[in-house]
Amino acid sequence: MKRLSVYIIIFGLIVFVSCKKTDTTIPTNALPLTFSGLTMTKDTVKVNVYDTIIANASGEGITYTWASENGLGTFIPTNNNNVVLFAGCHATDFVLDCQAKDKYDRTDTKKITVHVIN
Repeated sequence: MKRLSVYIIIFGLIVFVSCKKTDTTIPTNALPLTFSGLTMTKDTVKVNVYDTIIANASGEGITYTWASENGLGTFIPTNNNNVVLFAGCHATDFVLDCQAKDKYDRTDTKKITVHVIN
């Protein structure tokens, strides 16, 4: 019984030591994530009319996540990851959030307000 316990302890130590931790260090030559802002093509849009919104960010392997703060409105992605079409479903101001995330999991978020009229 003692011998089995010793083998179990040794096996547990080997498994613990051999587990590689994920390296989260960012290389010194990595480009910084710089999210300069969001732009729209129009100041005011009509209900259910799409406007183009562009995220301006630089860095490595950037992906974007878009959301409306009130959960309403429609986003249509384009071929460019940083460009979406947005339409408001009723007349109000829609506050949109865009999160830019680089390949090192660094994030930055910007907001823009879309003024929608009838």
